[in-house]
Amino acid sequence: VRSLRTLISTFRDEEYITTIGLQGRARQKVVVLVALKENISALKKTKAYFHAYYLSNMLTHKKVNFKDKSLVDKIEVLVNDQINNAWENFALNADKSGWDLSSSEFQSDGYLIEIA
Repeated sequence: VRSLRTLISTFRDEEYITTIGLQGRARQKVVVLVALKENISALKKTKAYFHAYYLSNMLTHKKVNFKDKSLVDKIEVLVNDQINNAWENFALNADKSGWDLSSSEFQSDGYLIEIA
């Protein structure tokens, strides 16, 4: 679990926050939430979506029981520790493939990934 201070620092530095949440009337649907800073750059927005995908993929791959809050928190911390290296590798490979991540045209101001 990240502290409020950590979340604020992350939001200031990265211009986005990702976290895991529950949605729906019975709060049964697990989602990855992304909050984007106003006027976030295209590159940072792309990184935010990459982070959300990476987190959802890790949760799905590990077949996490979402009732086990401590395990969910550990996965979230693990992903937060790994995300910069994963992003650098992705960005390098994207650049080698001719993708210009700084000119993405995402039209979303926030985003949910539903975990199946």
